[in-house]
Amino acid sequence: AHETSDRLYVAGSARKHRLSNTAHVDVQLIDSSGTVLAEGQNDISPTHTPPGGGKRFTDSYVVSFPLSKARQAAKIRVIYHGNAHRERNS
Repeated sequence: AHETSDRLYVAGSARKHRLSNTAHVDVQLIDSSGTVLAEGQNDISPTHTPPGGGKRFTDSYVVSFPLSKARQAAKIRVIYHGNAHRERNS
């Protein structure tokens, strides 16, 4: 995670051979009592080809939050999902 003047960015990567086409992450900002303050979702996308060519071995994600909200959090939770969330029927 890193900050800019107005946002907190949470970025990471996952090993490519383990990913499905619907793989994504949910990123949560959590306060000291365990309450989720904010949540964002991002698909895991292919990274650029390594310098000099060759195969990619990781794919990446990035989720951002307003810095004002992020400063209220005690921790960040990243949850990997290999498939899309199932939609609930009402």
